[in-house]
Amino acid sequence: MRPLVAATRDARDMATLAASEGFEATLLLDHEATRHAVIDQIQRSAGELGSDDFFLISFSCLGTRLFDLNHRAPTSCEAAWCLFDGELIEDELAALWALFADGLRILVISDTCHGAAREADSAWRSRALPLETSLRTYAYHRSRYSQLPLRRRDRPPLASIRLLAACREFEQAREDDRNGRFTAALIQTWASGQFTGNYDRFHRELTRRADAAQCPTHQTLGAPSADYDFQKPFHINAERAAISGSS
Repeated sequence: MRPLVAATRDARDMATLAASEGFEATLLLDHEATRHAVIDQIQRSAGELGSDDFFLISFSCLGTRLFDLNHRAPTSCEAAWCLFDGELIEDELAALWALFADGLRILVISDTCHGAAREADSAWRSRALPLETSLRTYAYHRSRYSQLPLRRRDRPPLASIRLLAACREFEQAREDDRNGRFTAALIQTWASGQFTGNYDRFHRELTRRADAAQCPTHQTLGAPSADYDFQKPFHINAERAAISGSS
């Protein structure tokens, strides 16, 4: 498996972007980005921020898929972020988003992917954990994953959640020496704040600049918010905000 070289720079560049818009930045780099540290940062932000606030989290590293730990179907899988000491699973994130206040805005920037990369895919650097490594890791930690407190179906998130991700499910996010290709396209599209328009337009421009082999996605979850839909990306318009960035 080829090591990633640009994830830390992605996190620093996203922190710089966020700070320029008035966010308070917390960087978790390399060995700092443990499961405990990331979960604790999200939980503390959920406890501190109110309905008028904005929580921004960016993630740049490997991604993978695990067998569906909620047992919805025997063959389904669960997307996960690969942190320093273990995976953070999609349903765990959904449970964390449910901790935030009604009406709060959450923006997730995810420069990773969840496709089934192969060890032989070495012509370029992919941000998918190779399938062989993912299966070995899952088997080794299976007892731990089976005990995780996953998503509560009776408690949907009340916050308005928006996800900008590097690629579609069947694609692989790639990186170059300086940045992930998605992060590089996002920074170019943002143009130091000169971009004008809402999130839909931002996504269209981001897609136009992105690598042809990976198509960025834009998804909304949780409580609908017309105001959020029409806002300029990264626009706080509130007294306080927080950012968590990890690589």
